[in-house]
Amino acid sequence: MREASEEVIDAKVADVKSLFDTHVNDGKVIVVVEGPDDMEGMIVAECLPELRGDDAVRCQGINLTDIYAELEDISYLKWFNHANHCGINFSESSLDLDIDVYFNACVANTNNVVSVTLEDMFTFKMAHPGVSEKELCNGHDIFERIYVRAKAANLANYAKKPFFRRLRRAYPRDKFVNTNLFQSIKNWEATNNHTILAVA
Repeated sequence: MREASEEVIDAKVADVKSLFDTHVNDGKVIVVVEGPDDMEGMIVAECLPELRGDDAVRCQGINLTDIYAELEDISYLKWFNHANHCGINFSESSLDLDIDVYFNACVANTNNVVSVTLEDMFTFKMAHPGVSEKELCNGHDIFERIYVRAKAANLANYAKKPFFRRLRRAYPRDKFVNTNLFQSIKNWEATNNHTILAVA
């Protein structure tokens, strides 16, 4: 990864490289997972019931079905962009549930103007019905919407990044040990005679 980051100018590679360059991660093992499904999108339903204290109070009225519905057009736009290699830049624009506003903001923040329209995306959406919301929705977008709703439950300050960390840590151990990811890591540990997981 270090060698690749010196040769390839890519935002995702740079993001991963920054994990290695951060002193707080010295001596730690970092597992980078990539696959057809969003891991965060698949686990969030298990995280919410495990929250405690103020987080639980703020999130008790949150319905994930509503979250998925709010993000549907945005999620299809991101899938359309990926499937067609449009190169739309989503990273510089704040998430906006108004798809017209969000699309225009993202295209405006794209260096090379993309010659696509929202009509193209909706044609793509019509051609790909019946997709699981957990797989369709971007995990970061789901977390963002949960945070916005949780923060709205109280006007007091509610920091986003610590909330995201607590939400991820709320994923139950008994669920994790039954995942393919857990088994793959355990197989790697056995093959390499090295332990990296804190859970058995």
